Amino acid sequence: MDTAVDPSFDEFDEQYLTCSLRPYRNGHVRDVLVNTAVDETLARAIFQTVCAARAEHYGESSALALERIMILPQGGQSFPHRGTMMAVAWGLRPYVIALGRRWVLERDVRDDARHVIYAREIDKEARLRLIKSKFQGNKWYSRYMPIFGRIWPGASSASWYDDWHSLPLAGGS
Repeated sequence: MDTAVDPSFDEFDEQYLTCSLRPYRNGHVRDVLVNTAVDETLARAIFQTVCAARAEHYGESSALALERIMILPQGGQSFPHRGTMMAVAWGLRPYVIALGRRWVLERDVRDDARHVIYAREIDKEARLRLIKSKFQGNKWYSRYMPIFGRIWPGASSASWYDDWHSLPLAGGS
C-alpha cells in the first residue's frame, strides 16, 4: 500500500510518517493542518468571497445580501478513522481542535450599518478548556510538531495552539 506524492510536496513533505503511520507522508499531515486552520481573518475572507460570488451570479443589485454564515472546518477528517489511520487521526486531534475554529459571521441588521460584519467563534471556551486540560504539556502528539513548525515557523511549543494564522484562500483573497 502506498500514497501518491502531491506535486506541491517538497523533499520533507514526501517523507513517510514513522512507524505504523506509513504509507501517509508528512505532506498529508501538512495539508490537513492547513485545510483545518480557520481564524477570524479567513472566516471573514470566506464570507466576502461568498458575497462576491452571489453578487456575480445574481447581479449586484438583485442579489439578496448574505446575512449569516456558519463555518465548521472538517480538515481533520482527511484521514479515515479506520485501520492504520486511527493513530494519525488521533495524533492530529489536538491540532484539529486548536486550528479548526468554528465561526458564525452575521451582517448588522441596521440599514445604515449593513457593511458591518460581526464574527464570533463558537465554543471557544470549550476548545480552550479541552486543549489546556488534555493536551497542554502532553507530548504524545509531538511527532507532528516539526510539520506544524514548517507551516508556522516561530510557533512556541508552549503556546503552539495560539501561535498560528490561517493561510489565504487560493486565488489571492
